[in-house]
Amino acid sequence: MRRGLGAACAALLAWLLARKLQRAWRDQLVLADLVVGRQVGLDQGETELHRAMPAPVRRDVARIFAALFTHNALYAFLYCGPERWRRRMLEDLFEVQLRLNEAYGRSRYFVDCEDRDERSRVPRATCLASVYSTRDARPGVFDVVEAGGIPYFVKLGLTGFLRNYKFEQWLERLKASSAPKRDYLCVEHFFVRGASQGQGLAAAMLDKLAEEAEEASLPILAVVTESETVGFYQRQGFSSICQERYFPDEVGSVTKVPVLTIWLMWRESEASSLLGSAC
Repeated sequence: MRRGLGAACAALLAWLLARKLQRAWRDQLVLADLVVGRQVGLDQGETELHRAMPAPVRRDVARIFAALFTHNALYAFLYCGPERWRRRMLEDLFEVQLRLNEAYGRSRYFVDCEDRDERSRVPRATCLASVYSTRDARPGVFDVVEAGGIPYFVKLGLTGFLRNYKFEQWLERLKASSAPKRDYLCVEHFFVRGASQGQGLAAAMLDKLAEEAEEASLPILAVVTESETVGFYQRQGFSSICQERYFPDEVGSVTKVPVLTIWLMWRESEASSLLGSAC
């Protein structure tokens, strides 16, 4: 009987491990389907994710993005709770954002991919950035609902919703009071996988975005949440226009302790600086 129980346990563990490996392998395959053309500008290829995609693929992409940001200080605060719950909430969040991107094209995700294996040619995400222009119209509440926002907000709960809402309002006020009163290209959700850092991927992606900003005669505003990356932006021609600590004012909070610090980094394009001096 013990042998039978042991064999059953071993079979169950093997099945769970196989499921986990299958899911991880599927994560890698998803990006292979999304590489629709390698553009000049990044050595290892770039994928611009703002096109329509099937629902299963969209969910897989959202899961990849969530895995990248699960341990980010900002999201650890906004989605305070067990890591597994936080990752699932981020999956729902990014899935809603991807639907909004497809419908309105307001923001786009740039993903740099590398070849994981020369034989299988399966890429994985190494660098990710979310970009939008303030010239574009913002989706309204009903647009978010239509994009599947209700299930997300229900799972987020009232406390989580208020925490996210207050921070977003605070960040918008910070941008409005600190950034020049002009349209700009905003860079958020900028991430480089640890093993891929120090290879020039982030600099190459920023150069690509700078070219786009130059063509549109727009400066660039970058929202930075980690002090270690401030120097990187400065080396790329950005200057810090604001450094502000965020103090959450939540019911039941005992001490006024800042949970994170936000830096707003600004970079003028040649065309935008000429326009600014002419105004």
